[in-house]
Amino acid sequence: MIVAFTLLNAFFSGPTMPDVSFTRTRFYGKAVTTPKHHVQAYVNGDQWATFERSYPRNVPEFMHEVEQKFITRLAESCRRERSIRDTAVQRAVGWGIGKPDPDALKKARNSPMPSCHQLSEMGYRIQ
Repeated sequence: MIVAFTLLNAFFSGPTMPDVSFTRTRFYGKAVTTPKHHVQAYVNGDQWATFERSYPRNVPEFMHEVEQKFITRLAESCRRERSIRDTAVQRAVGWGIGKPDPDALKKARNSPMPSCHQLSEMGYRIQ
């Protein structure tokens, strides 16, 4: 019974997507670039060759999943950048006690937020 279920599940399930990393490592050495947003990611070369050869119609789906993972990570990083900036603005304002520090306020408001900028460049906006 268990063997039959396992075989049926394997038969009806889609292909296993290759593992992906956004950092090149010894294991993830093959660079792939998504077509829409040109996100560079790294996969295991052997896994990729097998996947690309065996499931060529699933490559676009894989690329879409890579972009979604990348965008999710950027959004999380953007939220952290905004939180850090908002805290710095609050400190510069003085939490309602004392005078605001105009230099610190300017610095806080102009703090770089590279993840948010990259999301914006890709056409996304985080609320």
